[in-house]
Amino acid sequence: MLTQKEQDFIAYWEQNRATYKYSWKQFLIALPLAVLICGGIYLAIDFGWYKRAAMVANAGGEGLPKSVFIAFIAIIFFIGYITRHFKWETNEQRYKELMAKKNRLNS
Repeated sequence: MLTQKEQDFIAYWEQNRATYKYSWKQFLIALPLAVLICGGIYLAIDFGWYKRAAMVANAGGEGLPKSVFIAFIAIIFFIGYITRHFKWETNEQRYKELMAKKNRLNS
């Protein structure tokens, strides 16, 4: 027997599974985590916590700030995409398991 919470999830996911797979809202939810990680990396380099990275950052030419900025943007988009995709896959797996359980109980 499926609980009410499981039945509600099945109904919800049947309606919203396509929108969650390609939704920018899900991407934007993951952005604070990515920005926090990039901020931590920046602070670690800026405060000299990792001496070699600080030396390389200070010895670089004009292109270093641009390349660091591009790397941070790439990290932010990568983490946002992976987080969104992982969340969708987790919900899809739960949906398939609940549907298999429902079919098993009905037959």
